[in-house]
Amino acid sequence: MQIDFEHIYQTTYPVVFRRASRFFSGSELEDVVQEIFLRIFQKLPSFNQGSSLTTWVYSVTTHYCLNLIRNQKRQHELLTQWTSAIPVEEHQTPDSKILLEQIWARIDEHVVLETAFYYFVDEMTQAEIAQTQNITERTVRNRIQKMRELGSSLKEKL
Repeated sequence: MQIDFEHIYQTTYPVVFRRASRFFSGSELEDVVQEIFLRIFQKLPSFNQGSSLTTWVYSVTTHYCLNLIRNQKRQHELLTQWTSAIPVEEHQTPDSKILLEQIWARIDEHVVLETAFYYFVDEMTQAEIAQTQNITERTVRNRIQKMRELGSSLKEKL
């Protein structure tokens, strides 16, 4: 089978760029997009021809971005950004941010983070998430429910 790398690049670049731009910006974004295409071309032999190339590329892109964030310890930066957006109430304690960090760690442990990004940030449907992650819709619902429970737990403790 002859693989046309240029065609793959030309047709999927907008998907990769748009998805990666949800996580990165500027020159870092361009570097990440290049690395993603290297990863795509390395993993291309494992691509299942029965599924959509675009869906597979979207999934590879998301996994790469989330792993990069984890590896670069950008979770702390994101946590700082997100917690600074939380309104400070008089009854809030300094422990609130520690609690949020603990919840962030639990989210990552329970593999909920990726599903949460798809659902809450990208506004994908549960069916789209299931297809992208190659899991059942029931698993998607469970992960979303877990995220909501963790969010409620945080809200109660703040």
